[in-house]
Amino acid sequence: MPCGGLLGQAKLDDKQLLGIKAANENGIAELFVKVEAVPGPHKLTFSLFDNPTLNPVVLALDMRSCIPGEVSPTPGTCELCPAGTYSFNPANSSCDECPPNAECTGGAAV
Repeated sequence: MPCGGLLGQAKLDDKQLLGIKAANENGIAELFVKVEAVPGPHKLTFSLFDNPTLNPVVLALDMRSCIPGEVSPTPGTCELCPAGTYSFNPANSSCDECPPNAECTGGAAV
């Protein structure tokens, strides 16, 4: 996004995620945004504070629910169960330990 020293921002559903006033020698700022949100549709908007002539860039996101083999340790996050654990219930906050004499390669595989 051309920045030229202007203040830029990223918003998720109109809530500010980050502001930036950094650019390289060409006036370009690179933004890396990690989005954690509840499942469903969301709007991610990138814009400059001081430049109303430049239209914001709007991305439509559809965050999926966790699937079997994943757990949700905090709302809006999904983590894959590592080897030695498993999960059949994506609503769990932690993975289950592999049962004795079973092989668990991670995810929902037992």
